[in-house]
Amino acid sequence: MRQLLAGISFVGAFLGSSLALAQPAPAPAPAAGEVRRDPAGVTGISPLHEAIAQGIKAVQDKNSDVAIQAFGEAVKIDGTSMTARLMLAQTRMMRGELTGAREALEAAASSQGNDVAKANRLLLLGDVAEREGRGVKVDEKTTVDDRVKRWDKSGEAWTALSAAFPMLDAHRKTAEERKKQVAARQQREKDLEGVRARIRKGEDVPPPPGTK
Repeated sequence: MRQLLAGISFVGAFLGSSLALAQPAPAPAPAAGEVRRDPAGVTGISPLHEAIAQGIKAVQDKNSDVAIQAFGEAVKIDGTSMTARLMLAQTRMMRGELTGAREALEAAASSQGNDVAKANRLLLLGDVAEREGRGVKVDEKTTVDDRVKRWDKSGEAWTALSAAFPMLDAHRKTAEERKKQVAARQQREKDLEGVRARIRKGEDVPPPPGTK
């Protein structure tokens, strides 16, 4: 997973998006320290890409507040930018803001992007869902059904990813592996219910096989 997340890192997502800068037309060189700007992004950097670049720099500087502000501005400039929304979502994930990350990813469903960008959106959704599942509080009163259901969204996300982009080998393999892990967690919850029932009744629980 870390390798895949590295593949959708801020610089990688920026360079790999469908919004790569157009080749600039010949123009006089800007003065030293001056940034050449062009609303159309032809002879200079567009407002959208300038905002994204500012967000990237803020992330590299470990300033998530400025990064979120910059990526949010990029979304305001162009609400169809998949790159801006993915970066906004990833920054919120870094801050543990899962609700905000999910909102950005769900809003990106109608954004423009190539297959890799769209697959990255589903991959991030799966990761958010897993983190949300881990964050659900459980105690001795939590039913086995509720313990199992907390992983349903992540399982659905990995299934959606593997089904939507089977041609993207790395994404498909990761989705299939994560789906297996989710199924294993759910099965483990069911297997442990017998142990939890005995504990609730005050019965002795035998030690796991191979232990003294």
